[in-house]
Amino acid sequence: MKNVLSIALLLLSGSLLAQPDFTKNDMPDIGDQDTILYLTYHAITNDLDAETGNGYNWDFSDLMFNLGFYETDSFRTKQHPVSSTHPTATIEEFRQGSAGQFVSLFSYRNDTLFQHRTGGVSSGTSFNPPLASIVYPIGFNQSSDVTAPIFVGANQVGERRTTTDYDGFGTLKMPGNTNYSNVFRIKKVEVDTNYILKSTTTYTQYIWYKQGGGVPILRLLYSGASNLYFVYGNKTSEGGGAPGPSALVSTPSNESIDLFPNPAKTWLQVTGGDLEKVEIWDQSGRKMETQWQADKISVEDYPQGVYFLRASLSSGQLVQKRFIKN
Repeated sequence: MKNVLSIALLLLSGSLLAQPDFTKNDMPDIGDQDTILYLTYHAITNDLDAETGNGYNWDFSDLMFNLGFYETDSFRTKQHPVSSTHPTATIEEFRQGSAGQFVSLFSYRNDTLFQHRTGGVSSGTSFNPPLASIVYPIGFNQSSDVTAPIFVGANQVGERRTTTDYDGFGTLKMPGNTNYSNVFRIKKVEVDTNYILKSTTTYTQYIWYKQGGGVPILRLLYSGASNLYFVYGNKTSEGGGAPGPSALVSTPSNESIDLFPNPAKTWLQVTGGDLEKVEIWDQSGRKMETQWQADKISVEDYPQGVYFLRASLSSGQLVQKRFIKN
């Protein structure tokens, strides 16, 4: 009897620790929308392949998203004119930002995600037939591995192999002391083989999805240079898909700071708050310096341009201000 009880308890504890499958219901769908802030060519020092697993706590609270780089991201039924030539696509991802408009088209068939189009409205790439990319569901520490042909007209000119690894489930901490629970970590690697040029190109990205769907909370896209990634983070609240309060632009309602002079030439004075830590970042997402309990900062050696000052106050609040260096 004791052995039977021990086995039952072991099975119960194993079921409690089991992680949910990653399914198409955890992907963005029609009605999901948000504003995405992003960095270009940002250095990530984390060992992304090692820092994941069961019940993992990812901490990206130190990311500093630039207010000047953002897009609205909407998943909707087909509306844009470029979508009319893709009758079998069912989901249109429409992104609007300072760089223009982007339309990607998707559909599901037999629990497989197909991609019909990607890129700018005037310079995008269409796939006919559409590319199969992910087969659902994916179990924890398992993969979807799909190879699909790429055609130009009637000629197959290459193929794309998409490997999607579900290697982590836990919590994700973002700037502004915003925590997300029940988050999937997905590693996606696309390898394009060009038969004509006899070459291959690899695209790697790490994506954090909220269980139940919505715009991805965080995406790191490898840029091809050492430790450099494009970093995308949305402003979705803990509740899910609809636009929520800004989790990434941390300007409290009851405390603020002022910068003087602005534009600055040799020094910058910070007033109006009980400062603990001050960080200065440039527009590319590179941290210029960190000062502790300093309210006067020399900027004489900074190149001319736009910068962001992020102040941590003794109250626990975070405040971000933009300034110009002349």
